[in-house]
Amino acid sequence: MCGLAWGLLYGLTRGGSYAAQKISVDLCHPQMVFFVLFRSVMITFCSYLSGKYASIDFSGFGMVTFYSLPRQTQGTILQRCFFGFTSYLMAMLCVSYLPLSISASILNAAVFMTCVCGYFLAGEHVSCHQLVAITGGFAGVVLLLNPQFFNGLHMNELALKLRASHDREMYPHFYLGLVFGFLFAICSAMKFITIRAIGDNIHSSLKNYYFGLLSTLAALIACVFVAPNFFKPWLIGTPEYPLDKAQFYSSLIVGFFGWTS
Repeated sequence: MCGLAWGLLYGLTRGGSYAAQKISVDLCHPQMVFFVLFRSVMITFCSYLSGKYASIDFSGFGMVTFYSLPRQTQGTILQRCFFGFTSYLMAMLCVSYLPLSISASILNAAVFMTCVCGYFLAGEHVSCHQLVAITGGFAGVVLLLNPQFFNGLHMNELALKLRASHDREMYPHFYLGLVFGFLFAICSAMKFITIRAIGDNIHSSLKNYYFGLLSTLAALIACVFVAPNFFKPWLIGTPEYPLDKAQFYSSLIVGFFGWTS
């Protein structure tokens, strides 16, 4: 029951993260790199506080503890960081290039990919009831993306064409968004598998801390190329600075939901 409750909370906060990002992009137009940066900083800071409360040694930004771990565990942690960062980046791109209802449905299809990868790569057992439920959800995603696939249901063909035309007009990079959604599903599946592989070898706060730390570093490196003025604090409040007040708070909200999920 406890796992189910955490799963429901994860779904709510994850949905809030996508919705907040979509609203933020439509209203404030902040650069996407700041979503990644704020989320990563919050994950790192909160994981650090949680770890300190549990008496974890963070000497050298946690590298002392990292190098004391078995080599295999170190490799799995780095894989978790890579797939976690990539999956979040793909999710944000998918949400930006597609309608929210469609992008959220595609992202939830990652459950199907996770079960497939878990079965073949991690030896996870999938019951018949779970398989039916997951397959039904995946069919719903197909229905949203390509309603013509279910023409046997006698849907209004004109309405379908009008909806498809509207989606292509409002979202010119529609198919690119689908590609990002598919890449998210793969990376997300690998992320969960690597988290499961780490298991109880390290404290839970360290799993998130290393991920947040490397994600923050990657986001800062990206800022050097896409938003160099971010590192010029004397420009704050001027049009040259890449973050205004609305963009700052919207990125902070997206980061908060991203951290809680």
